Amino acid sequence: MTRVEDNRAAGARQARDLVRVAFAPAVVALVIIAAVTLIQLLIANSDMTGAL
Repeated sequence: MTRVEDNRAAGARQARDLVRVAFAPAVVALVIIAAVTLIQLLIANSDMTGAL
């Protein structure tokens, strides 16, 4: 591998790490919001139908 290819591979790895660090909190927040929303919908549905 040449030095240019090494630099390119390191740059790609750094870009991947940057994207992971940048978007990981947003993904975690979206998962939590989706879970809470589904729980709220389940609770509302069970209140209407008398289940649970």
